[in-house]
Amino acid sequence: MSASNLFRRGPIGPLAIAAAFACAYPGRAAADDDRASLENELVQFVIAVEYAAADGPDASQFERPAAACTDLVTALTKAGAKPTDMIEGSRTFPFKQAGAKCAAYAGWKAIADAMPAVTEAAQALAATPSITVGWGDESFDTKFGAFAAACAAGVDKALAAGAPKDAAVRVRDGHEDRQLTLPVIRTDICDKLAAWAKEFGPATRKAKEAQAAAAKLRYSKFGAAGDRLDWLAYYDPEA
Repeated sequence: MSASNLFRRGPIGPLAIAAAFACAYPGRAAADDDRASLENELVQFVIAVEYAAADGPDASQFERPAAACTDLVTALTKAGAKPTDMIEGSRTFPFKQAGAKCAAYAGWKAIADAMPAVTEAAQALAATPSITVGWGDESFDTKFGAFAAACAAGVDKALAAGAPKDAAVRVRDGHEDRQLTLPVIRTDICDKLAAWAKEFGPATRKAKEAQAAAAKLRYSKFGAAGDRLDWLAYYDPEA
């Protein structure tokens, strides 16, 4: 039945009209559905940024690469979207803002990607007051230094990707949650941990050498010498 014959039968509801339109112009209806699907996908990227700005980035909201957002913009442009067209959905905005929306997503995704390394560095830094020089293994400088380097690399990558410098990001260190901007994270977490690691290793090695020398001196007074002296100094440096 043609759409014209259907309409001659008298008043009909909106769903019947939509069905008649789809029957009469199936290609156009499918194209409209495709475009609506693309718009809905684009809106999801916008929502992820809004949630991140309010509550901090959640990795589950930023699983898709930033390029997927710009691909949607390209697809919508090919589908006929004009700069003044409104992108409809739970968030409505003019299509001309889509590029900026994708750029914001790219910046926040970089923040989300950096957060595991930032959190690890923050937790390590929070533990440093309890790690005194001469206690533990001097390899703490290598391990914590690696945490600091990963933290700095993540922050720098986020900033290079366009992440907002003034965005307050929630950082968890095991003791408290703090709202910090990326530049502050860089200096107060990444750089401070790097400085601590750089000093801790040499200082601990020096302290252990002094402790071993003092232990050998004490044990030698009781006749220990050679391998036995080394063994005693190594396993019981406090003598």
